[in-house]
Amino acid sequence: MSLRLLLLALLALSACGDGGSQATEDPDPPTPPPGDYVAVTLPEPYAAGDLLQLTVREDGVSFRATCNTFFGSADWGGGVLAVGQVGGTEMGCPGDAAAQDEWLVDFLTSRPTYAFDGEGLERAAPTPWSACCRPTRCPRTRAPARASRSKTPAGCSPTSRRTPTRRRP
Repeated sequence: MSLRLLLLALLALSACGDGGSQATEDPDPPTPPPGDYVAVTLPEPYAAGDLLQLTVREDGVSFRATCNTFFGSADWGGGVLAVGQVGGTEMGCPGDAAAQDEWLVDFLTSRPTYAFDGEGLERAAPTPWSACCRPTRCPRTRAPARASRSKTPAGCSPTSRRTPTRRRP
């Protein structure tokens, strides 16, 4: 009787093979297309009227706060933005502007998660805020709102590669 049970158990175990099927993984979120993105919501240490811009390029990213501009390599795999080899300008800005530069570099080199839904770019972890980005053609005089957990605003999309025109006073 025990031999019969052993054979039955072996038969049952052999039927537990993978059958040639493979588990499917969630696909990576789409990579944002090249263009300029400006944050609609801003975390501390930013204030109303400050700027946080991310430019997606084929060969990496550039980003700037109120003072300096930085650039680096970028890997968008697995829903994580990995920025490396960061360089930038050294304007020597005092006070809040220097704190904003430091925060932005620290944030973008911390491997933040992101989501791109075809219109807006949201960044979330490792900080508790997320920001949707809009085209740089939005007037600079419109102060971005403080960080919130609201849904992506309508009309979020990258700009084309055109350089924005400046208005003369």
